[in-house]
Amino acid sequence: MPIHSSIKSRRHCEEEFKAIAYQVTGAAFELHNRLGQFFSEKVFKYELADACRQMGFSHFAVESPIEVTFDSFSKTYFADLLIEEGALFE
Repeated sequence: MPIHSSIKSRRHCEEEFKAIAYQVTGAAFELHNRLGQFFSEKVFKYELADACRQMGFSHFAVESPIEVTFDSFSKTYFADLLIEEGALFE
């Protein structure tokens, strides 16, 4: 099943991904504690992206389009947050 994205991506090794995930998850929990559970998801995504920028991540994208096709099927999904061109957070 071909998957296409207009965003440049790469595969991280396990150690790289774990380090990124640890930082992003920590920032997500901190934001959740600060903003509350009923805060707008759209605003939360952009706040999390800003927190990632402040942590020093140089590549991040919010609501990245990802197109999935198979035979006559084609659908575009939007990933919540893509960090360092390969760590996807939904």
